[in-house]
Amino acid sequence: MEASNNGYLNGQGGNYNVSSDTSNHQFVARPPAGVQAADADRVSFTGNTFTQLGASALDLSHGVHDSTATGNYISDIAGNGVMVGKFSDPTVEMHTIYNPPTSPTGEDAREVVKNVTVKDNLITRIGQDYLGTAGIDAGFVNNTTIDHNDISDTPWAAISLGWGWQSAANAEGNNSISFNRIGNVMNRLCDSAAIYHLSNDPGTVINGNYIHDVVRSPADCTSAVAGLYLDEGSNNMTVSNNVLSHTDGFINQNRNGSSITLTNNTTSGDAVIKASGLEPAYQGLTAKANLAYNRPASSSSVNGSSWVPARANDNNGATGWSPTGTDTSAWWQVDLGQSYQLGQFALTTRQDLDQTATRSNFEIRGSNDPSFATYTVLGRQGATTLPLASTLTGDIDVRRAFRYVRVAKTDGGYFFIADFSVQQAGGAQATATGTPNTDPSTFYTIKNANSGLLMDVSGASTADSAGVIQSTSTGSASQQWNIVPVSGQLFKIVNRNSGKVLDMNASSHRRGPRCSSSPTAAATTSCGTSNRPAAGSSSATSRAGRPWR
Repeated sequence: MEASNNGYLNGQGGNYNVSSDTSNHQFVARPPAGVQAADADRVSFTGNTFTQLGASALDLSHGVHDSTATGNYISDIAGNGVMVGKFSDPTVEMHTIYNPPTSPTGEDAREVVKNVTVKDNLITRIGQDYLGTAGIDAGFVNNTTIDHNDISDTPWAAISLGWGWQSAANAEGNNSISFNRIGNVMNRLCDSAAIYHLSNDPGTVINGNYIHDVVRSPADCTSAVAGLYLDEGSNNMTVSNNVLSHTDGFINQNRNGSSITLTNNTTSGDAVIKASGLEPAYQGLTAKANLAYNRPASSSSVNGSSWVPARANDNNGATGWSPTGTDTSAWWQVDLGQSYQLGQFALTTRQDLDQTATRSNFEIRGSNDPSFATYTVLGRQGATTLPLASTLTGDIDVRRAFRYVRVAKTDGGYFFIADFSVQQAGGAQATATGTPNTDPSTFYTIKNANSGLLMDVSGASTADSAGVIQSTSTGSASQQWNIVPVSGQLFKIVNRNSGKVLDMNASSHRRGPRCSSSPTAAATTSCGTSNRPAAGSSSATSRAGRPWR
């Protein structure tokens, strides 16, 4: 469902603006949902599949008590996965305290959502059309439990709890966000975190969550992209025993109260990692999204009958594939049966033994050739060693379909894969396939679709760090570029006049940086992607060294 009537301006969490002013007074309305419950007690949503829905999937909106959403599979959703509780009515400014019956005056206290459990749900690929939405989006809720969910591939937060941006007492309190497994979230937007919290919330705990691979995207603004974010008014809470691994920021705090307890939050901890996510009765849900599940697998070698390739895609982290100890070019691959546009991969490392060599220096590759004579790099882990028992989850933003996926060790060392999964892309990206149709020996001009101007090197300079601007067409060699493959689906853009490569100053993630040319042959830029025009930035400097995908 597309936005209608007045269009769509996201206030936060899919609650869209109906009016606002320059003093940040905002009035918002709630997005619709595939299934909505209101003014209902003892309602249970269990074992359902929610997919390809046009706004939110499930909404327990107001007046819901003693109810549950458990064991559901939620995937390929335009907006939020699950919404819970009151946010703001369209007639009430969104920064207003909600604490019935006193605020808003006369509101019935029975409207407050209480004693609701959202647990053991697999939520992935939400926010496909409305990016500022969450896997689980809870507002003014009380005694609400959000535990043991598995959430991945979200453009904004995995879990958002709270509303109002206020330190005063409100309807929130005694909530739990615990034992959730969260990876590859915040993969499009910024100013939030895997778990985001707002306003005074007495007695609430955020405990034992495993948060990993929360990485700032090249298009993000410079505001926080963190594992945890306690935003305005957050107070009277305990945040403890969470593992935050490979997150752009750790715990971000903004205008918090003085009664927040932060205890034993670390970057590793196998006990927390193993206890997180879906409980045993619900772990079969993860196979639903996994294109690789039980598909034919092969490998470079096998270290005995207990460690055959099929053990790495059986949806069981207690098993796994192992090559021989002498295999210095170890790889494992899976045949998906047909070509798919891919959106995410997840590789789970060994659970029973601490073998550090197995948790670094490998690549995930896609190909339509089972011999992988040619391939595209879909993801990689460099020399940094992943934590014991961890999972590496990555976003795949390569606009091409693949039948075969291979995981290959790149340092000649020993390898082990406990479990591997890959899922199909959702939304518009699923149909935006294809390799850029360019000839590396041909010179191209790159036009800004907005201005109609061409990408040009300022003053036709041939110096390092020369500025790249937009200008009218002159036929100059400084406006002509080669687009040259580097490896996989990575490309460099080389200026005809200088012979130097388009690059980004200090590998910046900031919006609006000025691109420039650089002498390093393998360097490229984060001005765009290989199949989007890079022109349009009119200010910048540069440094060599980073492939452009």
